[in-house]
Amino acid sequence: MDIFKDCKIAREIHARINGMGLKVVLPEGEDDRVISACSLTPGITKILLGNKEVIMSKLSGVSKEVMDGIQIIDESEYMDEDLIELFLAKRKGKLDREGAEKLILNANYYATLLLESNKVDALIGGCVYSTADILKPAFQIIKPAPGNSVVSSTFIMSKGEEKILFADCAVNLNPNKEQLKEITLQTIETAKKMGITPKVAMLSYSTKGSGSGEYVDLVREAYELLIEEHPELIDIVDGELQFDAAYVPKVAKLKCPDSKVAGSANVFIFPHIAAGNIAYKMVQQLGGYEAIGPLLQGLNKPVNDLSRGTDDITIAKVMYISLRDN
Repeated sequence: MDIFKDCKIAREIHARINGMGLKVVLPEGEDDRVISACSLTPGITKILLGNKEVIMSKLSGVSKEVMDGIQIIDESEYMDEDLIELFLAKRKGKLDREGAEKLILNANYYATLLLESNKVDALIGGCVYSTADILKPAFQIIKPAPGNSVVSSTFIMSKGEEKILFADCAVNLNPNKEQLKEITLQTIETAKKMGITPKVAMLSYSTKGSGSGEYVDLVREAYELLIEEHPELIDIVDGELQFDAAYVPKVAKLKCPDSKVAGSANVFIFPHIAAGNIAYKMVQQLGGYEAIGPLLQGLNKPVNDLSRGTDDITIAKVMYISLRDN
């Protein structure tokens, strides 16, 4: 399987980072999908965490070329004094040594500490761990990047040459208007890093006042706040819009003919996690789109949380995408 044939983003990132010696840590190193993904990702080193004997047995028959790109850290090696000291410093006053020594034995915490200590360049998890399991150590250790008060997520929804972004489908349950504004800004930056020229629709069940209610007010107020603070974005962001008005040119002409975004949106911001999570899964299952992600936004370092229903091809693509800033 050549993942570069149908994923321009992965192909471009691979071409740029190949030979840089970048490393991705995968805390679920025993998972069959992770093992398989290692064969699809030349040019980066995969750090697999788990029982070394189990991992090696699953790697039997793998070519030397693939094995050269894999390092295994056995679970018996997690008790690293330097990482424990780093953990205590990050959680100063909130965690004692006994607690740190207990948590570091969990692969998700150990992997996060490897990332924070710059021993790896990105972390990919979520095949087995829940979103909460991946996010909790990230929030505690990696923490939000300067200027970010929230961490959010986006999915790349891919079908053929079309690439669209959905946010936030995995992290923020019910963002307020300030948080929704920040999620929109983060997703715009993600789109640019993906080579996507963003046209952003802040979605609701109303288009420019056609409906009323709490979530109509939320999206409209978030949009107004965004434009007030960032007037330079007025030509690339609009809201509140229904999905059909945002995506279908014919509908856009009827519902909001003066909008510079309606009918051509490629970035979609949802008012809450229920709408976003349901939408991406419906588009994936009914529309035949590949859902790549969720990619976390707003953290100091790249941590990416996969769906537990993911496959080896998606894991491989996310490995490259997680290294997009290098």
